[in-house]
Amino acid sequence: MYVPAELPEVDAVEVVDLRGAGPGEAVDLLRPASGRAAVRVQGAAAQEVAALWRRLPPGEMMRCHIPGFGIRFWQGEKVVVLASLCWKCNNARGLAGEESIGFVFDGASEPARELLRRCKAAVGDLFWWL
Repeated sequence: MYVPAELPEVDAVEVVDLRGAGPGEAVDLLRPASGRAAVRVQGAAAQEVAALWRRLPPGEMMRCHIPGFGIRFWQGEKVVVLASLCWKCNNARGLAGEESIGFVFDGASEPARELLRRCKAAVGDLFWWL
């Protein structure tokens, strides 16, 4: 089982707009080659997002997966983790390298709410319903 706290050191983070993506296609849309719109942050901002990711506490999962955002974590030219996140059902799905991952987080926790705020800020406040 994947544990967000085990995210390795990263150089950059990309927030991906997943509006309209279904749960079955989110991982494919997160791959850099998909051409899906993304906003890249580096330096202190990337480290802050990575720190929030690492602090996501476990939670209880609901039954949906309607991801508003995806996140790509980069080490140099390599994506080390990518995941779609759903704050309605409190879960994430994606890849660590080529290994499928999934985990449940507490969407009401401070780290999760701040991560959501930063995702919204990165792509614009297009996600008013989250």
